[in-house]
Parts: sequence; C-alpha cells; structure tokens
Amino acid sequence: MNITVGVLTVPGDQAQTVAESMISGCVKGILNFAPVPLNIPEDIYVEHMDFAGCLEKIAFLSGMKK
Repeated sequence: MNITVGVLTVPGDQAQTVAESMISGCVKGILNFAPVPLNIPEDIYVEHMDFAGCLEKIAFLSGMKK
C-alpha cells in the first residue's frame, strides 16, 4: 500500500512496540499522540503531540472568555 506516514494513538505502554511495527512496515513519519517519548532511528521523523496539554490550554483560555 506504500504507506509512509502514520498516526500513533495508543496507550503509552504500547507506543514503542506499535512505533517499531510501523517503522518495520516502511513508515518514515509518525504523528505521536501517545504520552511517551519514542526511541526510534534518526531517519524517522516524529512529531509529538501533547493532547492533554492542548486540552488544558483550551479549558483555561475558554474560561477566560465570558
């Protein structure tokens, strides 16, 4: 299927294993929503997303607009 980009949305304790599976399937870019850093090869691009932090920011800022 020639998939080169993946989105990782698993619990932290499963993230490394799933990332390794993605990489073995030729994924070269990962958008990581898991709450842990990944230990991956340097030639793989990872963008870490802090979902909890984003929600906290939205909750705080939306409470300021009354």
